[in-house]
Amino acid sequence: MIEKVQPGSPAARAGLRPAQRDQRGKLVSLGDIILAVNGRTMRNASEVTQTIARYRPGDRVNLTIWRNGRRLDVAVTMIARR
Repeated sequence: MIEKVQPGSPAARAGLRPAQRDQRGKLVSLGDIILAVNGRTMRNASEVTQTIARYRPGDRVNLTIWRNGRRLDVAVTMIARR
């Protein structure tokens, strides 16, 4: 599940949605859940992080996500990490 999306980031530009929490940290709504990266099914958050880290700035990555009970495909163009 996506916990945070930095403003102006590739994730933000692609429209990915983070989890929403109240002031006490209680989960109010789920964020998008990444199911696959470029068609490869992800088993856990660590695998998502490791897979995405292999791409270079300028690479276009297709994510399959779960949002509000539906599968969606979202394209993200990678940038250099700050």
